[in-house]
Parts: sequence; structure tokens; C-alpha cells
Amino acid sequence: MHKYTNLPGEIIPFLSCDNLLFVCDDCKGGQVPHIPKQEISDIKEEFTKTIVECIDKCFEKKSVLETPNQKIVGKPVINDSNQSGIRIRGVPETHENIPPLARLNYDKQKVNEILHHLQVTDTEITDVRRVGKYDHNKSRPVIFKVANPWHKRVILASLTKLKTFNQRVYVSREPTADELIIEKKSLEKRRQLINEGCESANLRIRDFKLYQKVNNDWKLL
Repeated sequence: MHKYTNLPGEIIPFLSCDNLLFVCDDCKGGQVPHIPKQEISDIKEEFTKTIVECIDKCFEKKSVLETPNQKIVGKPVINDSNQSGIRIRGVPETHENIPPLARLNYDKQKVNEILHHLQVTDTEITDVRRVGKYDHNKSRPVIFKVANPWHKRVILASLTKLKTFNQRVYVSREPTADELIIEKKSLEKRRQLINEGCESANLRIRDFKLYQKVNNDWKLL
């Protein structure tokens, strides 16, 4: 009688023709013995049960990741670059007294006008919002999101077409908190240089960083 313990670790599966046989530790060094069909059936049943239990435990612990040098508890950190939105600066504000729904529809209409000019008309807009506190003297940035990540990449790759748009707007991907700090410093530096006499045409901000045109080359400041 062959004994099988600590399934599945102690059992080695062997595939012979169409029949799956299991051999215990005592038989590993020799030839595969004849094992009664009922015994094989019992082993398969216990083996399957063990595998199912292991899978269930994995799903129960899916929120905890452990490695030899690191332990992460909770939800893993995921790069959500495709989940971030697209920012538009320069879209005029509606009047403060206009109902919120009308303001939202106005902003969405402006986003659609820009997308139409960029020839991206088959995408689904999933969110449109203004960021920052309302100020009638300023236009808050508009953040919008699209359902298809590919359409987001197409939009960001087509921004040169905005040179012929009917108003001056600036479109970029939605910045992170750190990038907002970098951008704020770049804008302050740009204003300072313009006040000192530098031509605005020789200054530009790309990826939230300030560049200056020197001898037909753009130099990062």
C-alpha cells in the first residue's frame, strides 16, 4: 500500500499516455508501479482540493505583497499616468451667477471645440472640471478626461494644430503636485525675464519647465 502525505508537496505527478499517475517518495527512484484506479482517483481528488484551497488563500491575501527584502501592506502603488487628465489653460470663465450645470455644459462645449479642431471627434469625455478658486479676473484651468488612453496620446501629439485655433489656449497633460511647483517657479521666472526686457517669443514652457531661445537654440533655464 502506497502512502501519500502532505499533498501536493510529497507527490510527483507523472504523465503516461492519457493517464495521470502519482508516485510517492518511496517509489521515486524506481519504476512507476501499478496503482489501483480508486487510489489514483482519491489522490486526484485530494490534489485538486489542495490546489483550490491554495488559490482561495491567494485571493484572500491579494492586498498584501511580500518579497524577501520588502513588505507592502495594502493596495499596491500603481502608475496611473493613463488615468490622469488633460489640462487646458486660457478657456474664459462663465459668469459666477450662472447655474452650475450650465457652467459645466459650457466647459464641456469648449473642450469639444478644441477636440474638433484637433480632429479627435470620436472619443468619449468622462469628466470635465475647473480647478482652483473662482476669480472673475482670472480663468481657472479646465481638466478633462477621456475614456480611451490612445485618444489621450493622440490629443497630446496633435497640439501644434492649436496654432490655428480661434483663441489662444494651452493644452498639456494634467501635472502632478510636484510638477505644479516646478511650473509655478517657471512662470515666475518667465515674468521676471520679461520685466527685465526679454522678448516673450524667446521664452517658452515645455513639460512645466522654462526654456529660453539663445542663438536659435532652446536652453533650459
